[in-house]
Order: sequence, then structure tokens, then C-alpha cells
Amino acid sequence: MKPKIFTLFAALTLSAGALFASDTAVDGIYYDFNNANQTATVTYRGSSYSAYNEYTGDVVIPTTVTYSGNTYSVTSIGSSAFEGCSGLTSVTIPNSVTSIGMYAFQDCSGLTAVTIPNSVTGIGQYAFYGCSGLTSVTIPNSVTGIGEKAFDGCSGLTSVVWNAKSCAGDNWSSAPFNKIASQIISFTFGGEVKHIPAYLCDGMENLTSVTIPNSVTSIGNYAFGDCSGLTSVTIGNSVTSISSSAFNACSGLTSVVWNA
Repeated sequence: MKPKIFTLFAALTLSAGALFASDTAVDGIYYDFNNANQTATVTYRGSSYSAYNEYTGDVVIPTTVTYSGNTYSVTSIGSSAFEGCSGLTSVTIPNSVTSIGMYAFQDCSGLTAVTIPNSVTGIGQYAFYGCSGLTSVTIPNSVTGIGEKAFDGCSGLTSVVWNAKSCAGDNWSSAPFNKIASQIISFTFGGEVKHIPAYLCDGMENLTSVTIPNSVTSIGNYAFGDCSGLTSVTIGNSVTSISSSAFNACSGLTSVVWNA
């Protein structure tokens, strides 16, 4: 079991009333409320995520929630909030949310659709691990970091739209599509992406073509490493830096168009 983790600040201020209530249900969704900044974090019921796992069907998370006469802005989805909720089919996340915690949707095998808004800047490690029902995902342009193995175990995922403008250069956590790379057949870059991080598409052997938009200025190490099925690449006119191993072991690559 993974117990709820509070920051040192939260622990020290609990008695002072900064955390008004813990795992309190409002309209079927559980929250941790913070009176210090009037924010709410979506969480699971009780002391352990594995005790109930009761979120099912389509869940729509509100932008604000009112409890005991106070209105709170819903700003995050906490660690393990929906973990193991196999009956969960879809989640709509509001644009007030800025972070999705680690293990947030791990093993939600019935989850087929999730909308990640442009307000989210961070997606925690293992956040969608084991979501075998997901077939496509769009990473919004606000994201600057994704934890390792965030989408590992998503055995149905074949299509990715990547809009992250500046995802932490080559020092980000790790390739989020690590163990499912070989099944990805479509990887599309949005028109505002500025940097393609290291190892992003590493091992995506079923990719056949990639178009890098004009907004991109640099391509990181092994960004397309071991993409053995890749036959054609079109590189936009703003790229000024391509790491020496960016296309390592792309044995099928026969056509490169660089609009420099």
C-alpha cells in the first residue's frame, strides 16, 4: 500500500488549519482541501488508494468545489488518486489543474479517454501506467516535464500528439513511452514545439515517417534512436542543432528533407 504523502509544510501546518479536510467527498469526488491557498487536490477515499477504488464510469472534475461554505480551486490530481479504478472509463480534467501526480491513473484498465488541458505543466511518473484501454493521447503545450514510465503498460496506445513546447531539454526524467515504444505507429508534433527531448521516440520501430515543424530549433540525443521502420524525415527550417545520435540505428531511413 502507498499511504498518502504530505509535504513537511503540510504536516507542520495541519494543526494550524491549513489543511481543512482530508479525503472529503463532494458530488462523488474526494478532495484534500487546503485553506492556506484555497486549493483542492483530487484524491482517493480513506488512508489507502487500494481500500476502495470506487471511481467508475465517466468522471468530470470541476474547476472549483465548494465545501463548508468555502470555494476552492481544483489545482491538482494527487498521487494514486484513481489508481486501480478499473471501472473508470473517461476523465475530464479542468483547465485549473496544473499537475497530475505519480500513479494518478495507474492500472485504470477501463480508461479509454482522458483530456489533459493546456494548464497542466507536469505529469508524474507512472501516471498512466497500465491504462491498457487508452488508444491515443495528446500532450498539451504547457507540459514542461513528464515522469519516467508515465505511459508504460498502455498496451492499446498507438497514437501520440506531442504539443509540449519546451519539455525540460535533455535533462528530463526519462522516455515516457519506454516499454510501449514499439507499438506506436503515429507520432505527431504540434506547431509550437521548440525542442524534441532526448529518447522521446526511441525504439518506435513502427514509425514510418516524421515531420518536424518549423518551430523546432533542436533535437536531442536518441530522440529517434532505433526507429528502424522510419523511412522518411522532414526537418523544419528553424532547426539549428541535431544531436549526433538523434537518429541512431534508423536503418531504414532513405529520405531526409531539411528545409534549412
